[in-house]
Amino acid sequence: MTFNPIIFIPILIIGIANIIFGNYWKNKPPKTINYYYGFRTKSSMKSQKTWDFAQKVGARNMINYSYYLLLVSLLNFIIKIDYIILSVSIVVLSILTWAFLLIYNTEMAIRKKFGR
Repeated sequence: MTFNPIIFIPILIIGIANIIFGNYWKNKPPKTINYYYGFRTKSSMKSQKTWDFAQKVGARNMINYSYYLLLVSLLNFIIKIDYIILSVSIVVLSILTWAFLLIYNTEMAIRKKFGR
């Protein structure tokens, strides 16, 4: 087995940080619509009801998809450190996938509950 810190360290830190921030966000969601903190999209900011719902679902999704990042960090034991481009690509694609899943699935939940 090998240890590849290029994959392990960034994804582990980002995954753990997002689980911590997600739990904070879940326990202390922003009460009012704002441009600084929370899940801020056009559909989430339509009304206070959509805002409250988006904060709840967004926090849950953030936590759940952060566990995906932790699983990806385990790839460090499979991929040799010599494969720098592959390692960096895995880190970047993992984070982009995490962000896409978080935004897309939260938006779909808002549309499902409130319509367009």
